Amino acid sequence: MWCSYQKFAANQGVSQDTDDTLDTISHKGVTSLLERNEKTTGIFIDHGLDTIDNVFIPILDKVDIHIFDYIKRLAEKTTAKITLWDAIGVIDSVPDLKKAFYLMQKNATGSVCMWDNSKKIDYDYIKQQDLVVMGFEGWTKLISSAITWSHSLRSTLIIRKKLHD
Repeated sequence: MWCSYQKFAANQGVSQDTDDTLDTISHKGVTSLLERNEKTTGIFIDHGLDTIDNVFIPILDKVDIHIFDYIKRLAEKTTAKITLWDAIGVIDSVPDLKKAFYLMQKNATGSVCMWDNSKKIDYDYIKQQDLVVMGFEGWTKLISSAITWSHSLRSTLIIRKKLHD
C-alpha cells in the first residue's frame, strides 16, 4: 500500500496522458484502505483546499445515507453553501430522511439546498466547489461512471461507515 501511495504522490505533477494510470492507483489505494478497516473511516483527498465556501454532496447509493449525520454537522458548524445531489431519490423515498433534510434546511437558514435534477452537473460547476463529501459506495460508482466531470473533483472527503454496528 505504501508503495502505491508513493507512486501516486510522486506523480502529482505529471501530464494529462497519465491521468488514467493515476486514477487507477488512487482508486485502488482508496478502495484498499477503506475496505480493510472495520471502523467508520474517511479519506481526504486534498486538491489545495484553503477555504470551504461551497460543498457538493452527491448521494449515489442508498448505503451512503449515513453521511447525512456529517452533512447535518457541517450545516450547523459552517456558513458554507451545501448542495446535495440526491441522484437516486432516496431522500424523497424515506420519510425520516425527508423530514431530517427539511429540518436541516430550516436550521441552516438557506445554506443547504437540493440540486435540481432537471439540470446537468457540468465541469464548471464542479470546479466552483471547494469540497465534495460522499460515501464510499457512491464514490466507487462515480469514479467508474461515464460522467465527464467525475475525474475532476476538487478536494474530496470519502466516508465509509463501519462494517458492524
